Amino acid sequence: MRILYVVDTHIHADHISAGRALAEATGAEYVMFEGAEAGFPFRRAKDGEVLELGNVTATVMHTPGHTPEHLSLLVTDRTRSPEPWFVLTGHTLMVGDLG
Repeated sequence: MRILYVVDTHIHADHISAGRALAEATGAEYVMFEGAEAGFPFRRAKDGEVLELGNVTATVMHTPGHTPEHLSLLVTDRTRSPEPWFVLTGHTLMVGDLG
């Protein structure tokens, strides 16, 4: 299996990301929301942009709140259904809480 994208949902001092190192090691694109203010290169994903992953798609959703550039990914597996299957919210929605 080939890794195509490494996505960080946000930049924030509450975590250390190995995303850039993983992207470099695998040749994947390092992705963050277009509004992220970072001093390093990354693919600037726009709200509504679709990341293609074979039979699966991940639609970028700008979900500011925890941080201004936060994004979530709406995942659709076309082998299951044309409707979205789940959403990856990073640090926006948590069990019993919001970021």
